[in-house]
Amino acid sequence: MLILLGALLVPPGFGNRVVPFLLAFFVAVFAQISSNLANDYFDFVGQKDTEERVGFERLLTTGAVTPIEMLTALIVTSALTAILGVLFAYLEGWWVLGVGVVVLLAMVGYSAGPFPLSHHGLGDIAVVLFYGLVPVLVPYFALIGTPPLSLFLYALGIGIWEANILVCNNYRDYAEDVRSGKRTLVVRLGEKSGPWLYGLNSLLSFCCFAAGFVCASVPSLQYIWLAVILVLFGSMTRKVFIKKGATLNRMLKATNFVALFVGLSLLLFDLIGKFV
Repeated sequence: MLILLGALLVPPGFGNRVVPFLLAFFVAVFAQISSNLANDYFDFVGQKDTEERVGFERLLTTGAVTPIEMLTALIVTSALTAILGVLFAYLEGWWVLGVGVVVLLAMVGYSAGPFPLSHHGLGDIAVVLFYGLVPVLVPYFALIGTPPLSLFLYALGIGIWEANILVCNNYRDYAEDVRSGKRTLVVRLGEKSGPWLYGLNSLLSFCCFAAGFVCASVPSLQYIWLAVILVLFGSMTRKVFIKKGATLNRMLKATNFVALFVGLSLLLFDLIGKFV
């Protein structure tokens, strides 16, 4: 997601926009860090994480850090997000603060509050919005103007693909989530829905990238990349159908690396189109 943000904010005359661009970039960085810290902290204090989890070890669960240390880190990164966001709004328009407030509320509301999004099957939608659409389209609109349809489709495709990271996580943690009362989308639809949700997201994400290429009228050679993505997405989906439990940790990592690969590829295409 962050790579895509950098990729598609390289307009003509970019040299005059370096400072606001960097502010937008680091707002996204610290917001993502804060989101991860908030998820770990609130799941722990809400007893949604247990010692029986089969996922990656969390610092609070293992005792590597204390809850107060985690909360302090969360406050610091959230404060940095807010400060940088205010500076960005000062330069680019105070309306951005409204978006920032929504982002901060969603960051906490994802795992905490009276209606935690991730505990009611809405985490997937939150990922698409706040890891795909918002961090790409809002800075673009503030810095450059109305985003082209192709950019919207790329951001949507990235967000949908990154939702597969959550699908892997929730499919792996199905039994633990059922016991703790965490009603993820996989819990609501049943354990067998995990691989099918992964496959559906893969298909939708691919369609977004393909439609974005058509809208942007990209060179024919770039469609080779699209064919590679189709094969890669298909292979990843097949593996999700045959893996269970802790073995899904590798799939989660691989899904994240694919998101990075897609973002780097779009960065390369963007730079080639502007400077070659």
